[in-house]
Amino acid sequence: MAHLFTEVVKEMDKVSFKHFSLFLDMGSFVSQLEIPVAFTNKTKWPGEKQCALVTSMSSKQWQVNFERRNSSFVSTGTGWRDFLCDQELRIGNILVFEVVDERCLVVTINPYAEKTPFKKILRPTHLRENNSARLLSVL
Repeated sequence: MAHLFTEVVKEMDKVSFKHFSLFLDMGSFVSQLEIPVAFTNKTKWPGEKQCALVTSMSSKQWQVNFERRNSSFVSTGTGWRDFLCDQELRIGNILVFEVVDERCLVVTINPYAEKTPFKKILRPTHLRENNSARLLSVL
């Protein structure tokens, strides 16, 4: 999954739009949304303390308040948690935040594609020398 995240970020950097991305892990669900310092330096976002998150999937806006802590901006209140719950996000989702204006980010949600791993069940006959299947190669 980390490889996919890296590829998404590379592609966005290539087209050079004002964005940052977040790979949802356990820490994302229990903490606040922290705006990366590099993103703030580049875009001067957030321009206000009260901001909104929007998606193309819903007409709803989530109000998120930010406060400056050291050199970064961190969400306060319940807006970020409300967004996570309302969107039914899961660990492994990749979120891309793009600037709309000084008070709003549009969030694109890239869902986690859960794949079932390949499983091979070994039977006792697979381990026996006499009755096991063999692949013969003819040269």
